[in-house]
Amino acid sequence: MIEILFKSLRDNGIKTLDAYKPGSWINVINPDAAEMEKIAADLKLDLYTIKDALDPYETSRVEREEGTDYIFVRIPIKVLEQIYTVPLLIVITPDYFITISKEPLEVIDRLKNNPANVSTTQKTKLFITLLLDANSAYSHMVNEMRKKVRNFTIDVQKIANKDIIQLVDFESVFNDFWSSLEPLSVTLNHLLSGKFLQLFDADQDLVEDLRIGTDQLVKLCVSNTKSIANIREAYTSIISNNLNRTVKLLTAVTLILTIPTAIASFFGMNVTLPLANHPLAFGFIVMITLVLISVVWLIFWKKDYL
Repeated sequence: MIEILFKSLRDNGIKTLDAYKPGSWINVINPDAAEMEKIAADLKLDLYTIKDALDPYETSRVEREEGTDYIFVRIPIKVLEQIYTVPLLIVITPDYFITISKEPLEVIDRLKNNPANVSTTQKTKLFITLLLDANSAYSHMVNEMRKKVRNFTIDVQKIANKDIIQLVDFESVFNDFWSSLEPLSVTLNHLLSGKFLQLFDADQDLVEDLRIGTDQLVKLCVSNTKSIANIREAYTSIISNNLNRTVKLLTAVTLILTIPTAIASFFGMNVTLPLANHPLAFGFIVMITLVLISVVWLIFWKKDYL
């Protein structure tokens, strides 16, 4: 799908055009091969570079070819409680602002639905606004998952198997965010160098704030990844300790129960035995058994086996 959007500073809303117009925003979603070739030919773009926008593993980077800036970023999305990142290619030419993605993105829909914050003729400001909204989405998702991770640290002993699975999912998301935000920070540094976009003083301040915010998000992702690893290690240690205590208790109980079993086996043989004809033989045997059990139990108790 290809849509051409236009809004000048004097317009109240975003207009949808039927043809390309200088100063317009061209939003491309999941284009097929024919649409990609048409876009590349009409807008004089590098076909192989814009095809990279459909690669789900494409990382953040910035390139310049013949006066056109190609900026790859990764945007967080949430689909059916699953959180992951997808690539978005932002192309800034002397005449157009172009976004290409494989699927619809909420950050782009928010910009389209809030025309007061959008002016397609101000390409640099539109680019910065888009990245600010993407960073806000990252921050919201990171903080949401961070609160859930902190809930698991309250009582590690009550963590169930489903909680461990959820923690592993969170760890995967944090790693995905980490691997997406670190290259974005490098990309923002390249933009601040002035070799790509022409930034005014106010724009440079916004990009610098973006870079600082991105670095903070990277640190949060690293911190939460370590917290999840610590929770899993603590849970593993607790499970291992509980298992050791259970095995030790069962071993001690087995040894204690071996005493009456052995005595009963001895006195159950069909041979002449001590106390065989004594009227209180059973009482003596029971008493000796209880004494031996008590002694062994006391020894195990002092050694903390019970």
